[in-house]
Amino acid sequence: AGSYLVKAAIGEEVDNETLGGASTHTEISGVTDYKVEDDQECLSTIRDLVDKFGPFET
Repeated sequence: AGSYLVKAAIGEEVDNETLGGASTHTEISGVTDYKVEDDQECLSTIRDLVDKFGPFET
């Protein structure tokens, strides 16, 4: 529904990215911290974050 629902409900035109896409959530709402271009960059970012955890004790 997204942008079509907004148009039908209140007559405003808004694109789906502005309504709730990745840019909106990383730059405005703060729901997420990282926006990446593709799966490879995503995995690299995850690896970098996990490397910061330090040693794992059992």
